[in-house]
Amino acid sequence: SDTMSRPILYKLRILVAVLIVAMIFLGIIFAFSLSSVEVGEAAVIVDPLQQKIVDIKFGPQMFIKLPWQYIIRVYTAVDAITMRKEAPRDYPAVSALTKDGAKVEVDITVRYKVIESFRAVETLIKNYPMLNYKSITIVPTIREVVRNIIANFTLTEVIEKRSEISVLIVDAAIKRLITDPTLKDCIEIIDVAVRNIEPPSEVVAAINRKLAAEQEAKAAEYNKTRILILANASAMEKRIAAEAEAAAILLRAEAEAKAILLRANATSASLRMIAEVLGTNNTDALVSYLYLETLKSIVEREGTRVVLIIGGGQGLQAPVIYPLPVETTTEKRG
Repeated sequence: SDTMSRPILYKLRILVAVLIVAMIFLGIIFAFSLSSVEVGEAAVIVDPLQQKIVDIKFGPQMFIKLPWQYIIRVYTAVDAITMRKEAPRDYPAVSALTKDGAKVEVDITVRYKVIESFRAVETLIKNYPMLNYKSITIVPTIREVVRNIIANFTLTEVIEKRSEISVLIVDAAIKRLITDPTLKDCIEIIDVAVRNIEPPSEVVAAINRKLAAEQEAKAAEYNKTRILILANASAMEKRIAAEAEAAAILLRAEAEAKAILLRANATSASLRMIAEVLGTNNTDALVSYLYLETLKSIVEREGTRVVLIIGGGQGLQAPVIYPLPVETTTEKRG
C-alpha cells in the first residue's frame, strides 16, 4: 500500500505545482492585459502580429487587451499651440516681411481638438504614426498663411490695419487647416487668435516718440487755452469792476448834483424870504448871510474851530476869521 500511495502523492504534488504556475502565468497575463484610459484621451490598441489597429477606447474606462498588443494614447481634449515672442510659448512668434521689406513679429494662438471617433483617430494615426502633426503640419501652415498675408501690405498699412489683417489671417488659417488632406475630418479648429502684430523695434520707438510729442502738444494747447481763458476772465472781471466803479461814480455825481441843486433851490428860497423881510435893496445882509452859510459848510467839512469878530459901524461888515487848532481848544477845556 505504501508503494502505491507514493506515486499518487507525487502526481498530486506535480498537479498543485502546475496549478500554481498556471495561476501565476494567468495573473501576469491579466496584469499585462488590463488597462485604462483617462478623460480626454483615446487608447489606440495596435496588434503587431496583425500590423493593424484592432480597437480604439475613449476615456474614461478600463479594458482588457492581449498581452502582446500595445497602446498609442491620443489626446482628444481641447489643445492649444501658442506662437509668441515672449515666454511662455510652444513656438516662437511668426516672423514675416511686409511688401516694403520691413520685418514684423506676429503672436498667434491656435486652439483645436481631435475628433472623438474611431475613423478620425484611426486616420490621424495612419497619417502621423508619431503623432507629430503639430510640428509637421499645423505650425508650418500657420507660418505660411501669416507670411503670405503680411507680404500683401506695406509696414504703414500693417500698423494702420492691424484689425483687418488679423481677420484675414484667422479666416485663411482656419480654411487651410480644415481642408488639409492629412487633417481633414480628424481635428476640429476651435479658434485662431492673432494676439499681436509687432513692428520693428525702431518703428515702435518712433511711434512712442510721436505719441509722446502729440501728448506734449495737447498739453501745451490745453495750457495755452487755459491761460487764455483765465486772461479773458481776468480782463472781463476788471472791465466789470471798472464799469461798476464808473456807474457808482456816475450815481454819486448825479446824487451830488441833485443835492447841490436841492441846496441851491433851498438857498434861493431862503434868500427870497430874507429879501422880503429886509427889503429888496439890502444886498449887504444877503451877502453876509451867504458868507456865513459858506463858512458853516467849510467848518463842518474840515472839522476846524473858528472865532468870528464882526466889526461895528453902519450896516453889516465882513467878519474877521481866526481859526483855532483843535488841540489848543481841547487843552483849554481840560
